[in-house]
Amino acid sequence: MPTSSRIMLGALGLFALVVVGWLLLVWPAYREAGAVHERVAELRRKSEGAVGQAREIDRLTAELEAVSKRIESEFKVIPDSPNIAGLMRALSLPVDGVTIKDQTFTAGQPKDTVAGAGFPFQALPLTVEMVARFDAVFALLRAAESQEHLVRVSSVNMSASRDDAQAVPLVTASVRLEAVFEPLRAQEGR
Repeated sequence: MPTSSRIMLGALGLFALVVVGWLLLVWPAYREAGAVHERVAELRRKSEGAVGQAREIDRLTAELEAVSKRIESEFKVIPDSPNIAGLMRALSLPVDGVTIKDQTFTAGQPKDTVAGAGFPFQALPLTVEMVARFDAVFALLRAAESQEHLVRVSSVNMSASRDDAQAVPLVTASVRLEAVFEPLRAQEGR
């Protein structure tokens, strides 16, 4: 066989060996590297999504805390009974003859909170009659509005009277409050 044929055959054999080696060794590694790159890209997308979800969870947690604080500070509890005795104890101020001369409580009969509206809530009226200094009447109003349970101030009527013996004038006040509640029978219907 001539030398050029052997060189050609050797070159072809070497080329075939390189091709077979590439097919057996390099191609599977190349395919695996491509799969690894795709998996890395997928994991990066997922981790970016997880970071975004974590930020969203943090944002929603902060929003929930803000709403919870708002509910605690601005909204009132509506109990299943008016607890007028407890309300009277909370609003009763000491009658000392100077700041408060007289204070009486009169409870009425429960009625609908909004007439004809079909709401399940009831309101029990409580009228507080006082002869006292204005700041005592104002303290009563603040105490009523700061109750944990919903207490509405429906009316306030006052008239001042000046007694020359008193340095500070007294007012005769009639404060009408309503203790709002939801009777158990209304709760059962929901």
